[in-house]
Amino acid sequence: MKRVLLKTTLVLSLWLVCLAFALEAWVRFTEWKLDRRVPEVEVYYGYNAPKCARNAEILREVLGTDQVVFNRDQLAWQELLKSPDLEPWQRRADEHGEVFLFLDRDWKIHTRVVPRNVSDELAVYAARLEPGRRLETVLPQGTVQDAAQCLEIVSDSFWQFREYPVPLPRPYRVTVFQFGFLRMDAPPAAPDLRNGYLVVVRLSIWLDFLFALRPGVKRASGSIEEISSQGWRSDEVAVPKPPGVFRIICVGGSTTYEGDHNALTWPALLQRRLRAETGRPIEVVNAGILALDSFGESQHAEDYLAVEPDLVLHYNFVNDMERIVSALNSDGTSSGLVKAALRRMAGISVLLRRRLDAYLLWDKSQVDRALDLTFSNYDFLRNAVHRAGARMAFCTFARPDPDISPAERALIEQRLRAQYWGQNLTLLQYCWIVDCYNDRLRRYCAEHQLPLLDIAPYLTGGADRYIDYCHMRPWSIEEKARLVAERILPLLGETQPPADASAAARTP
Repeated sequence: MKRVLLKTTLVLSLWLVCLAFALEAWVRFTEWKLDRRVPEVEVYYGYNAPKCARNAEILREVLGTDQVVFNRDQLAWQELLKSPDLEPWQRRADEHGEVFLFLDRDWKIHTRVVPRNVSDELAVYAARLEPGRRLETVLPQGTVQDAAQCLEIVSDSFWQFREYPVPLPRPYRVTVFQFGFLRMDAPPAAPDLRNGYLVVVRLSIWLDFLFALRPGVKRASGSIEEISSQGWRSDEVAVPKPPGVFRIICVGGSTTYEGDHNALTWPALLQRRLRAETGRPIEVVNAGILALDSFGESQHAEDYLAVEPDLVLHYNFVNDMERIVSALNSDGTSSGLVKAALRRMAGISVLLRRRLDAYLLWDKSQVDRALDLTFSNYDFLRNAVHRAGARMAFCTFARPDPDISPAERALIEQRLRAQYWGQNLTLLQYCWIVDCYNDRLRRYCAEHQLPLLDIAPYLTGGADRYIDYCHMRPWSIEEKARLVAERILPLLGETQPPADASAAARTP
């Protein structure tokens, strides 16, 4: 009897294992089919969806034309490839401070063009880029593999760009250069270079990598970006501030910096709308810095206040996610340990990740503990603003709707998994963390009597609105500016927050 029972148990166990493998294979196949559709979904929502017509309208309204070339740098370089000699390359190098490297198929530098009026940092680095040297010998340590991957996937019309910090000898600091990679085949200026590569090297927009922008830089290699002499993606502002000007500085990361043109960022659109609606000289400075987290914002407090703002407006959160997810996964509570183990298993099993994502949501108390450092950084910034006699206001952080079509979810989750901290997160789990942050922010503003612009409930959506888990399409950026303008108008000119400004706004 025992032998029969043991045999039955083994057979059932084997069948259960087979069933689990079959279910896992089926879910993986389903997810693979959805991932295959991501390019199609991106093309539809990026160019063909009904809302795309609004993108062209915004271009005409703001820039006066919808025929704006956002990648004119690449087009100019590709036009140079038709030139029979190097003189046009030299003119371009002199005018724009760019180094051009012609590589053979083995990545050896065949020819280089260096600007004659080169900046000090670029001159020092260009001296290393001698003909005959292989590219991997002149790249900074730790970037060679990444550059090799770029060279493998580029074509004669598909560019790859990278920002690499390069250590330079004293008295220079570590300098960040931008590298552009393109495949080329026997250009007229170097006809013996078959199956070679063009590499463009120039100063990056980064003065301090992922912390401070380089003043005066101009780029048009996918979006038109111009950095002011004060280090912001904004127009120059006068200091001291002229009498009668009301100045707002928008603090944040890439979700504040983003936009295909300086004039198409939400701070610039906010300025345009506020001036039209009030007729007053209102200035809005875009102080968004790509990848900047709450600690970085606190370290920039003096820089923000140097432009003498009347109001410091904060919109950011996503760049704290790496630290927050790490804290959540190392939570020492009993429920945290069990769920953390299941989350690690879900990182391997698509079936578990897809079916248990709601169960694996963290307790709100766990998320609150992980958010403590974020709000400590807000305290530092808030106190600095208060001491300077300015005001501080916060916006809730927008996120996609987790209840969207499977194809849209696949697009957004693919971008989410590209982040180290998002590899084991589903869209539902990401949205839950953002919602917990927004709830904490509402309580924080109520406690400290700070104006709260609760825009997040009005900005949910799918791939029609979002290009990934937090960045928006042009029409949605414009809508964010409109929502901010509607809520900020009552604050203009006030010396104290309105009575209900810190209360949690009603959701639609």
